[in-house]
Amino acid sequence: MNLAQRELAARCRGRTLRDVGREAGVSGAFVGKVLNGRKLPGPRLLAYLGLEAYESYRRVRTPPAP
Repeated sequence: MNLAQRELAARCRGRTLRDVGREAGVSGAFVGKVLNGRKLPGPRLLAYLGLEAYESYRRVRTPPAP
């Protein structure tokens, strides 16, 4: 579970997906798909959660010496 899913799950506790979706400006079905990992959160949902998307890289092996 990624950070967006954890934050979204915390906001959904005791509430319906539809209610959370309305508050975020997206559908309840979309909220459910993000929670289940079938969709990535879009800009509206990220803004609602106070998050931003970014891409990162890391080295998986050391390059050979020249």
